Amino acid sequence: MASLVELTDTHTMSILDAGAGIGLLSAAVLERFDGRGKVTAYELEPSFQTELACTLKSFPGQHEVICKDFIQHTIETIVTGNTPDYDIAILNPPIKKSRPGVFNAPW
Repeated sequence: MASLVELTDTHTMSILDAGAGIGLLSAAVLERFDGRGKVTAYELEPSFQTELACTLKSFPGQHEVICKDFIQHTIETIVTGNTPDYDIAILNPPIKKSRPGVFNAPW
């Protein structure tokens, strides 16, 4: 998935990971671009948040883990007129394992 990201500029990328899990996709994108990125990662699951922070700390730069619902928080930022810009958005829909080897969307 990270190989799909193309960025020709050499600036530090601003990366949104909405539903980051433990940060594996963010890490893959950062690795692809030699750590040139600032990740804003949203994760609601408390059991993932510590591991997510550790994953991001292994890369240079300032990264932010937001322990809020991405959609609700985005609505709040739009209302206040305080919307950030991102170069890359990682949106990986959540899945749940219903039985070994079978994954389903939670909706």
